[in-house]
Amino acid sequence: EFSALPLTRIAAAIALTALNYAILTGYDQLAFTYLGKQIGRAKIAFASFIAYAVANNLGLGMISGASVRYRFYTRWGLDATELSRIVLFYSSTFWLGLLLLGGVSLAAGQLDAFQLGIFSAFPRALGAAMVAACLGYLALSLTRPRPLTVRKFELTVPRPSIAFGQVLLSSLDW
Repeated sequence: EFSALPLTRIAAAIALTALNYAILTGYDQLAFTYLGKQIGRAKIAFASFIAYAVANNLGLGMISGASVRYRFYTRWGLDATELSRIVLFYSSTFWLGLLLLGGVSLAAGQLDAFQLGIFSAFPRALGAAMVAACLGYLALSLTRPRPLTVRKFELTVPRPSIAFGQVLLSSLDW
């Protein structure tokens, strides 16, 4: 079956896979910018690529990808708190693009009211709520200069340029 595929399709698949991994490594690059940590871009890209390759092939990305990152990033001087912030950052980045694109898709999509019956308004309302959550995050980055505190955990709200970068990067990924 593989040999029957046109070479152009195989080349396109390889190119799109490489492009997606480049986008995925951007999650970690942006996370390091958010943390204010200075580690070489090539080192971050290498560790991120390996982490995503392992996570995408083994599954359980939060565990397998974070474990790979832990091995690299702690050797480069990051502590457990900083690693936790990176994992939270790239996880939230992933969801921001889904909220925006999925929300727009649901809110603007053509629905067959006959098939959905009384629930025909639900997808649009859910889509609007998803977009509102993403826009709320962006608004928070514009208006909240001090960290959010939950018990003893303090979370610095990203600068607007980083928050908008998260949405753009994740939207490209999706």
